[in-house]
Amino acid sequence: MSKNIDFVFKAIFQIENFWNFRSLLNYIAGLKFATLMIFKHAMVNNTQSSTALGGVKFKGRLTKSFVFNRCKQLSLILLSFSLLFSCTESQKTTSGASGDQSTQSSNELVAVGTGSRPANAPIVVPSDSLIVPGEGLGNIKLDAEAAPIMKKLGKPDAGDAAMGKAVATWFEQHDSTGHALSIFTAKDMGNSPVAKVKQIRVTAPAYKTEQGIGAFSTLTEIQKVFKVRKEKGYQIKQEQIAVYADPSGIAFEVDKDGRCIGIVVYAKGDLHPDTYARLVPGSIISK
Repeated sequence: MSKNIDFVFKAIFQIENFWNFRSLLNYIAGLKFATLMIFKHAMVNNTQSSTALGGVKFKGRLTKSFVFNRCKQLSLILLSFSLLFSCTESQKTTSGASGDQSTQSSNELVAVGTGSRPANAPIVVPSDSLIVPGEGLGNIKLDAEAAPIMKKLGKPDAGDAAMGKAVATWFEQHDSTGHALSIFTAKDMGNSPVAKVKQIRVTAPAYKTEQGIGAFSTLTEIQKVFKVRKEKGYQIKQEQIAVYADPSGIAFEVDKDGRCIGIVVYAKGDLHPDTYARLVPGSIISK
């Protein structure tokens, strides 16, 4: 009988080495110790009138076959627990890896307009919020026919028109103190009656260049990306605003704190001197 018991415990040791899970090994060690104590107690008192093992009571001598059968049952139980623990650990590992990937994945995608992103993470700007110097802003393209764009945007909150030129402005939530989108259009008088987009101005931080530059960017950040030069600024509500333009077709309005408050997209070349007189009603152009 002792050989049979040794055989069972050798099998248990092999299960331990095979699965090699700390939590499982601790559980098995406790079971082995308890089982060994029961066997030793039973061998010493095998002549007693009754013995309990595995919840079964019987009278008489403890037989080899009984002990061996109980050992086999314990081996199966331990093997079942091994399989259960292995499945649980595998699910935890898979779940953890998936969570990390989701987070990463999740950490690569930058929130447009927040101004914050993980270090070295790629900048992702939605196409309808992308500023492209000399070309356009989102779905509004320079030199595109103005009528379909105006129809899509709806009635402007403010505007002015004269001599084939017009400016239309839309405010966020129709509140004149909110972020603004302005479009300057012009007709080629004498050649075409169709008004086309010539300049676009935006103050909402959701619109950015592919490098992540937009409203709320600092002048230092702008100068790292664009070769801007200082142009004539303007004054509005007793605040002086500086203007920095890049000949690729983009200009930045910068406040006294060195932070961008607005961006104008225009055709490549020099910034038109009347730009802010057109796009910022009530502004006074600096001398």
